[in-house]
Amino acid sequence: MDTDSVPLIAANANNNNAKFIGPPACITRLLELEINPDRLIVIKRGESITIGNIEIKAVYAEHTDDSVGYLLSFSTLKIYITGDTEYSDQLIDIAREKPEFMMCCINGRLGCMNIADAVRLTSHIQPKVAIPMHVNMFIENTASADEYVRQVELHSGITKGFVMEHGAWYSYSRTEGFRKR
Repeated sequence: MDTDSVPLIAANANNNNAKFIGPPACITRLLELEINPDRLIVIKRGESITIGNIEIKAVYAEHTDDSVGYLLSFSTLKIYITGDTEYSDQLIDIAREKPEFMMCCINGRLGCMNIADAVRLTSHIQPKVAIPMHVNMFIENTASADEYVRQVELHSGITKGFVMEHGAWYSYSRTEGFRKR
């Protein structure tokens, strides 16, 4: 959770109805940042909630005592977001869910996987598309998104990597892939 960004997101007039979902430690921190409690939803590992047509399941992450990753299910599409996590064999369990997309931390700092561990996990999960996270945002995060994509495509056999541009909006279709909007 980026404690610098969340208050700005919450204060933006375009986000008046935005909810913030997270494990207890994150919700406690959001309350300390004076985010309105009506906008906060607690979710613990193993729990699921549905908002609109999206099922959100909190899954295991190896970071802090209550850290979570997320499995987002939209009718026929599943997206796995690792969140902040180090590699653990427990993370492989998400493969049973057969996510089509995987957004994976790769920065190798502050309790997050490095590229080698992220590639290993991605190879176990076997999503159709892998998107590296936690890159090019902070000067000290020097992991190469392109190197992650190269290794994932080399080792996985079926996974294609995709590097998103910060601040850009994308649409996706199974026939056309990602398109920058």
